[in-house]
Formats: sequence, C-alpha cells, structure tokens
Amino acid sequence: MKKVIQPGSQGGGPKDGFQVTVHYKTELQSGKLLESTWDLGEPFRFKVGVGQVLKAWDLAVKSMSKGEIAHILVHPRHLAGSTRLFAEIPPNEYLQFTIELLSFETEIQLVPDGGITKSVVADGARWELPLFESTCHVSYRMSGMDGTLFEEARKAIRIGDDDLPAGMENAIQTMKIGEHAVFKIKGEYAFGAEGNKALKIGPHTDIIFDVKLDHFTKEKEFWEMESFTEKENVAMARKNEGNKFFNASKFNLAIKKYQKALSFFKSMNDLSPTEKGVVESNILLPCYLNLAAAFLKTSDYKEAKSNAKHALSIDPKSVKALWRLGCAQTELGEWEDAKKCFEDALQIEPDNKAVKASSANLKKLISEQNKAKNMYKNFFT
Repeated sequence: MKKVIQPGSQGGGPKDGFQVTVHYKTELQSGKLLESTWDLGEPFRFKVGVGQVLKAWDLAVKSMSKGEIAHILVHPRHLAGSTRLFAEIPPNEYLQFTIELLSFETEIQLVPDGGITKSVVADGARWELPLFESTCHVSYRMSGMDGTLFEEARKAIRIGDDDLPAGMENAIQTMKIGEHAVFKIKGEYAFGAEGNKALKIGPHTDIIFDVKLDHFTKEKEFWEMESFTEKENVAMARKNEGNKFFNASKFNLAIKKYQKALSFFKSMNDLSPTEKGVVESNILLPCYLNLAAAFLKTSDYKEAKSNAKHALSIDPKSVKALWRLGCAQTELGEWEDAKKCFEDALQIEPDNKAVKASSANLKKLISEQNKAKNMYKNFFT
C-alpha cells in the first residue's frame, strides 16, 4: 500500500533497468526506526526491476515522479527473498518505508562499456521479448549524433540474418511489442571500421537508433515440431545459413547458426538408429567441424578445441577434426597433444598440405623453444 506524502514534479517515473537514487527510512508499525539514509547522510542507489530490492520497492518507485515522497506499507509475506536483511523485524510484522525519489537515469546501459544505451520513450505491452531468429516488424530512424539522417524505414527484420549490425539487433531484442525506444550505439557496435557506403555512414560512426517494435513472431521451437523430417530440414537450413555467413567471413553469425542447428538434436533418445546416423553425418559432424573452424577464426581456442573433440567423438578418423584440434592445442600451448593430432592426421592422409604446414609450424615453435632453453641454461652455467 502506498500513500503520497509530497507530490513530485510532472512527468513519468523510472522504468525497469533505470538506475535510481533515493532517500529512505524503515520503521516498524510501532514507530521504531530501523534504518535511515537521511541520518546516514548518504542516499541509496539501485537498479529498478532486477531484484536488487524488494519487489514492493520496484513497484512503488516506478509509480513515483522525481521529488516525490511516499509511505509504503509492506505485508510480511512480501519480505521473503529480500536482498536486504532486517534482523530486527518481529514475525508477522508490517514494515513501513518512507521513500523520496531524488533522481533517476533515463538511459539504460545495455553493455558493460556503455557502448549501447537505451532510453524508453513509450512502454510496450506484455512481457515477451524477441529471440534469436524472431521476425521483428519495426519502424526506425537511424541518424548520426549530429542529427544527420542516414535511413528511415519500416520493415521486417529477422534477428540473426545480418539485416542490421549486431548492436542494433541486440537493441531490438530488449524491446516489448509496441515499445518505442531510442538507442545510442557506439561505432564498434554499429557499422564498425567499414562504415556503410550505401547509407553514407563513415567508419567508427556513432549512431542514434530511434525504433518502435510493432510486433514480432518467433520461430517454431524444436519441441513444437511434430516429425523428424521437419527437425532435420530446419537444422539443415540453419547449417547452410551458417556456411553462408562463414564464407562471408561473418564468423560470429555463423557460430550462432551452427549452434542453433545443433540445438534441435541435443537429445537423440527418441530417434531410430537410422535417424541417428543421418543426424550425426549430416548435421552434428559438419556443425562441430565448422564451429571448430569458426572459433579458430575468432581466436576462441578453448571452444575450437571443445568442438573439434565433439567431432572426433562422432568420427575418430576425421582429418579435419584432428587438424583443427591440433591447431587449437598449438595456440593453447598444448604442444605435445597438438603434435600427436597432426601425426594421427598424417597417418590417415599423408599428403594433406594444411596438416603438413601446421605440423611444420609446430616443429619450428618447439625448436625455437628448445634453443631458448639451451641459451638460458648455458647462460647460468
């Protein structure tokens, strides 16, 4: 229950994700004071709607305007799970909070370095958010920080299909149906060093992305698919989309597509032996191999190693898997393991040029390390 003691200024209050600054005091119904930031001389800051405070606080603060002071009476059952401890509260005791909303930041920081921020202009409906591969119908204006208009459009965008830079797709994925928001996106999360010649956007240009999400539709989830053939076809389509992005050197997008393809067959307990064989040869093995290659390209050697091992669990004699595992192990400093991988691969394909080159490079690294060891050994003798 909330009672306004002092009205605030005109205008809306904070929304989920906003950082707010408040003064407050906590009292028992008897009037006993438990704590007060006014007495401490230091206001309290928290982020709305993310579980940092009582849910009653989140609800109350979102209904307040700047400068407002209100009493909030909280039933004991709403104190469970609080992130703040009230050791002095007797059982079944109501708490009264007096809260003054001092200020709130209207920009929500979406990435740790502040490269994407969000300001909500109008709230959306419902709670669902678009997911990877959702088709989003949006209206947007894309402009520079100086107001230069680059593009204004109304279109359907499928998340993960590279219609927009990843930063803009990530922004849309934070929106509800009907929501209108303005995002400030640093160049590295927008069009990067290349810019966009068609839109006359220069390298490293910061973008203001003003967008309204009209509605969206989600892709059918694997558990909603009725037949093996449907799952196989959808997974194959994702694999092929991944190949398209890989060949275009868009490795992060390729990774998402391969991972999506694999997600359709996390469990194969309900498949026949024939179906399992088809999945392993047509989807699992190529996706694990391609993930290993993509992670090598993005210098994520631990993931490259993991996926190469998954591929080898399906086909222990896969030269591609042995080679990519060896390459990952070379980068991770696991040189003896890498050496064995290259040797095993060359036993299967003695004339494989890629494996030969990687093996020669590893031998050179080992030789240089041995020379360095001998040099330091002689230096101290």
